[in-house]
Amino acid sequence: MTPNIPPLVVSHYIIDTAIEQNIRALARRSQPQARDVFDLDFLLIKRGRPLEASSEWTAAAKQNLSSIRYSDFAANVLSFLDSSARPGFSSETAWERMRKHVEEGLSPEGR
Repeated sequence: MTPNIPPLVVSHYIIDTAIEQNIRALARRSQPQARDVFDLDFLLIKRGRPLEASSEWTAAAKQNLSSIRYSDFAANVLSFLDSSARPGFSSETAWERMRKHVEEGLSPEGR
């Protein structure tokens, strides 16, 4: 028997808030994570237009971005993607495209 559970209200982030949180995470981690780059790439694509302004965390995020390698992405993100999604991400070329897209999204000249 299923209990009578009231509908749940699930909060969701506004895309700009999610982008800002990922920029902050990428900037503040002592060990930058490839998952932040993956998330930012996805969010920037989903947003569909450039960010209007840099955040206070942008410079540090951009600096940390350069320290993340494809091997980090492969070990910590790629292995968790559904097997049907992996082919689109399973090369260094795909990683560099993603990393460059995020770098441009963090750069005033990329906006």
